[in-house]
Amino acid sequence: MRLNKLVLQGFKSFADRTVFEFTKNFTAVVGPNGSGKSNISDAIRWVLGEQSVKTLRGKESTDLIFGGSESLSKLGMAQVELYLDNSDHTVPVEFEEIVISRKIFRDGESEYRMNGAKVRLQDIIMMLAKARFGQKSYAVIGQGMITQFLNSTPQDRKIFFDEATGVREFQIKRDQAINKLIRTEEHLVQCETLITEIDPHLKSLTRQVKRLEKRAEVEQQLSAIQLDYFGSLWRDLVAEQLVLSTRAKEIGVQIAEVEGQLTEVQKQSDMLSAGASRGERYQELQKEFNAILEKKSELLKEQAIMRGRLELEHEKQGKLSLLWLERKESEVQKTVARFTQDAELLKEEERRAAAALDRAERNLKSIASDFREEEMSVIQLREQIERESHVLTVPEIQVRLEELLREQEAFLAELLETKSLDAFHDVQKKARAITTRFADLYATVSTDTRDVVESLRVQMRQKELSIERAIVEREAAQKEVNTLRVAIESAQAKAHFVREQLERAQDDLSQVVADLSEARAQEENHDAEAQARQIAESVAEYDKQIQHFDRELSGVRQLIDQFNQEEEAKKTQLLNLQSEIRSFQRKLTTLRQDMSTVEVNRARIETRQEDVKREIERDVVESVRATIYTYTSTEVVDRVALSNQVNNLKKQLELIGSVDESIVKEYEETKTRFDFLTTQTTDLRSAITQLEQVIDELDTTIHAQFQKNFKKINELFGHYFTVLFNGGKAKLELITETEKDEEQAVASKPQEGEQSVAEEKAMELIGKKKKKQKIVAGIDVLASPPAKKIAHVNALSGGEKSLVAIALLCAIIAHHPSPFVVLDEVEAALDEENSEKLAGIIKTLSESTQIIIITHNRVTMRMADILYGVTMGKEGKSHVLSVELKDAEKIAEAVNS
Repeated sequence: MRLNKLVLQGFKSFADRTVFEFTKNFTAVVGPNGSGKSNISDAIRWVLGEQSVKTLRGKESTDLIFGGSESLSKLGMAQVELYLDNSDHTVPVEFEEIVISRKIFRDGESEYRMNGAKVRLQDIIMMLAKARFGQKSYAVIGQGMITQFLNSTPQDRKIFFDEATGVREFQIKRDQAINKLIRTEEHLVQCETLITEIDPHLKSLTRQVKRLEKRAEVEQQLSAIQLDYFGSLWRDLVAEQLVLSTRAKEIGVQIAEVEGQLTEVQKQSDMLSAGASRGERYQELQKEFNAILEKKSELLKEQAIMRGRLELEHEKQGKLSLLWLERKESEVQKTVARFTQDAELLKEEERRAAAALDRAERNLKSIASDFREEEMSVIQLREQIERESHVLTVPEIQVRLEELLREQEAFLAELLETKSLDAFHDVQKKARAITTRFADLYATVSTDTRDVVESLRVQMRQKELSIERAIVEREAAQKEVNTLRVAIESAQAKAHFVREQLERAQDDLSQVVADLSEARAQEENHDAEAQARQIAESVAEYDKQIQHFDRELSGVRQLIDQFNQEEEAKKTQLLNLQSEIRSFQRKLTTLRQDMSTVEVNRARIETRQEDVKREIERDVVESVRATIYTYTSTEVVDRVALSNQVNNLKKQLELIGSVDESIVKEYEETKTRFDFLTTQTTDLRSAITQLEQVIDELDTTIHAQFQKNFKKINELFGHYFTVLFNGGKAKLELITETEKDEEQAVASKPQEGEQSVAEEKAMELIGKKKKKQKIVAGIDVLASPPAKKIAHVNALSGGEKSLVAIALLCAIIAHHPSPFVVLDEVEAALDEENSEKLAGIIKTLSESTQIIIITHNRVTMRMADILYGVTMGKEGKSHVLSVELKDAEKIAEAVNS
């Protein structure tokens, strides 16, 4: 490795970007005092990581930035770049050229970069240690450092020799290992402290988690048993509900069929019960019959008048016509026969009317019987209500229900005694009022009893319909009875009239028979017969008309008979239909009662399902609930035993008590943290052991390498001392720590409280290492010039000290050459002879290491391969001029020739 190039910009007096290229092994930088040539060594030391501004001949960091002049303003930034050739891979990195740069700003911010990437100062120091140079090494020897080295303490010289012997890299690693050991010990102490704090809490959490696990185990058992218990219970309830639903559907179908049949029969009954139209038809026929009868009566009266005239005519003649009397006899006989027939017909009509009246009265009795049946149903309903009343939630409902039942009982009694139509309407209004009050009572019933009251309300509605139907039938029957009574009265009146006419006709017949007998005895007065014949013809004409009306009366009687027959058939059919209606109503009542029972059972099942569902929601965990409702096992279970198991498990849960489930998360976090700390503790103890081994190995390596290299440097130091002093002796002497030194070191340690436990342990470890082997605490320099007794270097003159220091520096460079060495006026205190000797030594050393020397010495200048001249311009900034020495000599020879 060698230094290829140095670039300065804004650093101290180098305001402009200035480039130094070091192509040769021996480069000399020359220039007058104050030109800024020593700023070059300061720049190299600064870019290598020097932190002391005082060492760089400044007071504060901003002194490193060009401060300006009368003609130039100050800069805000200083930067130095060091280009190192790493083609031999002295530093084990992939770059063949390493560029180290450092930049500082006036606000104090600074940065390090390596090949353009930001790095830490520690990275730079480690890299330089591997290359055997750094900011505190012999690679950069500034002004006065030679004398300062000899005047420094043995401990400070020890630091210088760490670089010289090549152990600096291992010391940095050792320091890093010690720092890491201290941090690891601190982490271990922290981990152990945390473990001590966490362990009791973790044990408490462990106990709680075990309780929670036990609770979870019991809950799991409880869930399994609850699944069988509630699952089988829900399965059975659903199955029972399904059976009831199927039964309800079947009953519903039957009710629909019966209702359809009842409706059809009621339609037929209503058609047959259209009593108003039949009554009107009967009244029309009766009116027609009465009208014909009245016309016949008028003709009979007129005929009687004509007969009277005829008799008067015969009386005038003084005798009766035999022929007329015979006709008279025939007519009277016909009249008697007709009235006799009429009387028979009227008797038959009266008989039929009486029979119809008897049927109507039996119908009324049947309706009364239906009323009594309804009364019994109401009594049974009341008893059922009394049985069910104990489930009602409000006590007042029972009192109100009893009042309504008493009103209903009074209503039924009133209904049985009711005969008039208006009274029936009043009773019907009362029935509706009672029904309304039942509905109001139903509204006050609680949800649990509403199904029962609903069933009773349906039955009461059926009773109401039955009552209304009974009222209609009663009205129709009463109307029919009234009509039949009128018909009987009319028939009786007609019969009375016919009987009177029959008696009159029989009287006339007797008279005619007597007159006929007399006429046959007398055969006279033939002239009056003609006039009598005319009157007789008129009477005959009246007979024809009377016969016509008789035929019409006969036709009307036939219609009436036919009507009565039809009415009789209709009444028979109506009675049959009413019997069917009552049968259907009883069947419908039975079906509705069955339906009510089914609905009550369904309501009971639904209520039970709701109770079970609430119990499931309350006691069963959510993950099991859905499984309960889809329970498919058909196995028969003992739910009593399961219930006992559930109760036992619940008691166990009560004994276990509630445990916050969040404790699991806390336990897991605490356990994880505890395990992590335990693992960390194990890892840290392992790391401490490894670090102790590394430190032990590094101590061994450092000690061995230091002793080996120190011995060689000591030999070379004596050699170069002899060369520079033309004789004499010089040597380096190691100063090791003694027991007394250790006691002083212990006394100088910080007091308790000022040092952490980890640092104490680390220091204790280091102390143990020191006891195992002697640790070099410092280096002393002993020198004896020719003809002088060996004495300490402090007894030498200034020039002698410089030669001793130069001899030691040359010994170090010769044994452990740095990639490059910067010497800043190290020969300033030497005379020309010694300068000549030093120049020769440096020329020889430049064959193995790159030498950059800042000098005023002409001898040194002649030895250099290339010269850089540094001057200070009027504007206050440094300028650089470079020239190779061979070219300068050629120019000088040409000038001399």
